Amino acid sequence: MFTSTVPDRLTKVLSLAADGSMAKESAANMMRGTAQRATVQGLQALADVLENLSPAQAVSWGVCDRVQATIVPERDAQGQPDAISRTRRHFAYPAGPGVLMLDHDGTPDGELSADAFRQRLIDACPALVGAPMLWRPSCSAGVRAPGGRELSALTRHRLYIPVRDASRIPEAGRALMQLLWAAGLV
Repeated sequence: MFTSTVPDRLTKVLSLAADGSMAKESAANMMRGTAQRATVQGLQALADVLENLSPAQAVSWGVCDRVQATIVPERDAQGQPDAISRTRRHFAYPAGPGVLMLDHDGTPDGELSADAFRQRLIDACPALVGAPMLWRPSCSAGVRAPGGRELSALTRHRLYIPVRDASRIPEAGRALMQLLWAAGLV
C-alpha cells in the first residue's frame, strides 16, 4: 500500500462542470511517500482495505522485498539507504498467492454491466466460471449529481481475482486478452 506525501492526493477528483456534466481531474503520480506491505486473507479483507484507503493512498499488486520503504524519485534514492523508487526494479509479482486486478473502462458499442463484464470474461475463459471475484466500480462509475441526476452510468468496473502464483499474472493477462480478442469480445 502506498501513502503519498508529494502529491498529497492520488485519487481522481470528480466535480460538477459548468455545463452540468461530470468533470474529472486526473490523479497525480506519486513522487514521495511510503510503501507498506499488507497481507489480506480473502476477498472480504481486500474489500475492507480498498474501502478504507484515504485519497493519499493506493495499492500496488507488485510486492516490494522490504516490508516498509520510503519512496523517492529514482535520482534521489542513491544517497538514501532506506529509500527506493517506485519502479519495477523494486516491485514485482511474487511467486505465491496474489491478486489479478482487471480494469474495464467501458465499451465503444454501449454500456456493460458488472454481470455482463464477468460473463464476457467467463465466455472467453471458461476456467474462470468458479473463480471467486471481488467487484468494485471504477472511481468515476455510478456518479450522481447532488440532486440525484446520473452523471455516469455504472459501466466501468474493476474485478479482483485471487491467484495461486502472482508471478504469472502478466502472462495470464496477455492470455486473457488473446482469448477475449479471439471470442470477438474486445
